[in-house]
Amino acid sequence: CLYAKTLKSSRGKSMTQFTELLEGILTTSKITQTEASARMGISAAYLSDIKQGKRSPTPEIIQLLTDVFALTRKQSTALHEAAARDKGFKV
Repeated sequence: CLYAKTLKSSRGKSMTQFTELLEGILTTSKITQTEASARMGISAAYLSDIKQGKRSPTPEIIQLLTDVFALTRKQSTALHEAAARDKGFKV
């Protein structure tokens, strides 16, 4: 996408804005990806695909992340905007 910004993680992998935010949330919360997916009611593989940028998060997934991690409105909005940018929308 023209407007999608790709970043590099500390492991050298390409990351979208959304996946960078998600990785930060997981790291800060000290909740494993498996535990997070169980709390969200989705498969660990699905969350892994989202984190790796293989699948795009839906608004419903972002809401689940907001609920599970007790994110602020500002943090939730940042996730929504990052997901939109990663898909090529101007926000």
